Amino acid sequence: MSDEAWKRSEPQPWREPGAKLAASLAFLTRLPISAPQRPMALVAAMPLFPVAGALIGAFTGVLAAFLADGGVAPLLAACLAFAATLCLTGALHEDGLADTADGFGGGTTRERRLELMRDSHIGTYGTLALVAAAIAKVTAIGAIVPALGWCAVLVLAATGAGSRAAMVWLMAKTPPARSDGLSASTGQPDGETLKWTAVTGLMIALLLLWWTVGFLDAAFALLAGAAATLAMQRLALRQIGGQTGDVCGATQVASEIAILAAVTASLP
Repeated sequence: MSDEAWKRSEPQPWREPGAKLAASLAFLTRLPISAPQRPMALVAAMPLFPVAGALIGAFTGVLAAFLADGGVAPLLAACLAFAATLCLTGALHEDGLADTADGFGGGTTRERRLELMRDSHIGTYGTLALVAAAIAKVTAIGAIVPALGWCAVLVLAATGAGSRAAMVWLMAKTPPARSDGLSASTGQPDGETLKWTAVTGLMIALLLLWWTVGFLDAAFALLAGAAATLAMQRLALRQIGGQTGDVCGATQVASEIAILAAVTASLP
């Protein structure tokens, strides 16, 4: 049955906010949540991707702050919290980062890059990208937690929300690079979906960062995340002519690190 036929024939509880959030969490985490995974249901859930991202970021922040408050060294607390979050998400975005780095770094033609991105084996470029991203995130969290204490939870919730909104923006504004795969089957979000995703992500991220580091530093951090997202879009267009699910995952990681880096620059 096509998505359009399914939309007409099925009751549509998946359009309710609770069902949309469940679908978002089911896609973005390994939580055992029963939710429709049809492309149309997933697109409908995208405005709540930032909410799901905020919950994931808050989980990281609560664990890191709890461990640090209990006497664990901040850097070790950050490392343990990061590892727990990878278990929660199934390293979904990090897998995309590794595949993107392998394809962009190892391929000399568009076709070869896409082929490498499909390969389940990780290469040198993917390994280095993962190591660099892990060091960046753990170091940033390890600096934010001792400086802000439990307010670090709000910062990490903000980065989780903003970086998931960045993924949806990339999908909406960049054509798919291939005719199959998750991104192509899901389709590009329409203007209404993008609008509400952007509003949700911006409101959560801006308000939480404003509360913790002030308006100017919050605006700077979000601009840094936007710059990273735009850079990933330009790179993907040049390398493979569009976006894939892997590129969306890499964009989430890049924008999150950019926001965290900007926040650390504002710390006393």
